[in-house]
Amino acid sequence: MTKPKKTTPLTKQGHSPRAGCNAEGALGTTEDSHVANVTDPVFEVDPPIKSPTKIAQVLELLHSDDGATLDHLIATTGWLPHTARAMLSGLRKQGCAITSTKADGPRVYRIIKTKGDAA
Repeated sequence: MTKPKKTTPLTKQGHSPRAGCNAEGALGTTEDSHVANVTDPVFEVDPPIKSPTKIAQVLELLHSDDGATLDHLIATTGWLPHTARAMLSGLRKQGCAITSTKADGPRVYRIIKTKGDAA
């Protein structure tokens, strides 16, 4: 047994109500509505400031002298651990010289600065 489909109520003219309709239910303008025209003042809007991409944030962490642990990468990007490790692998395939060292704490990843890199 199927449930009957819900329908939207119809206006006097038999049309379903829509956002932006005037009192009669037809699209258009009413007397008190205002439509912008060419003589209206233009407001300057600053373009939205783009935040750095996740890859750019990761590269910044890896270029730092302290390097980055997997936990730092996860916290910065919001990625799961396997995604962060896959990103490191992808950077290696693109030619970045990434080293990983493990002392008494967690593993630290760094990008090695070569002679050709700008300081």
